[in-house]
Amino acid sequence: MKHKSSFLLEILFCILFISACGTNMNTNEELTREGNENDESTASPYKDDKMIGVAQIFLEDEGILWINTSKWENRDNPNSTVTEESQGYAAIITENTVIKHEDGTKIPVKAIKEGQKVLINPPRENDFKDQADEIVLLEMTYKEKYEQFLGGEGLHISVIYEDPNNLPHEMQEPMFNKAHDIAAKMDKSVSASWIEYNKNYVVDYKEEFEINHFPIILVFDEEKLLFKTYEVEELYGFLKDLKE
Repeated sequence: MKHKSSFLLEILFCILFISACGTNMNTNEELTREGNENDESTASPYKDDKMIGVAQIFLEDEGILWINTSKWENRDNPNSTVTEESQGYAAIITENTVIKHEDGTKIPVKAIKEGQKVLINPPRENDFKDQADEIVLLEMTYKEKYEQFLGGEGLHISVIYEDPNNLPHEMQEPMFNKAHDIAAKMDKSVSASWIEYNKNYVVDYKEEFEINHFPIILVFDEEKLLFKTYEVEELYGFLKDLKE
């Protein structure tokens, strides 16, 4: 789930950085208000002997597949916030590394999409860089595929753009401020993120959401897409029409 963006850094109140070992691999810029917190207290599903992460990027010249392993690294502390600073693992890919789907079908390393959930064998011991004997592409749940869009207890507004230089000002901070004010009158919380379209991501959002052009505005609750538009005024109209 690679979204490189830096042009909004000066205007955002809250920035979500996702990086791997100091390299910016997957960045969302996010604004949130009114307590959109994740209050999960359940035990971590991650096990010591099953190192699971999210594929970021393959550096062909170095033969390294960068993998975000933040959740696995924090498996003993499931309530830890892992969005502020990701922990990455450099899987060294050799001719002996087996890369396959769960059904055993083998694929080349270049076929791994960014954002793909993977199992790395063997799990790391002390080093954050080591040879991988096996990389298994795992099936992903709906939540894992669309996690960046789903709201917490409120609504989440996502602006997907293609060219940061062509993102209208009215779709930036002013949009979030007005959307927040409208939602607040109905005692609803709202958050927002700006995401650069990446055709090499594990889910092609352009196809999935039937996007005709960019930028586009999407509104999700905690489960599904509620509304999409290319116009901020239509977004405001949708929010005003929401009922308790």
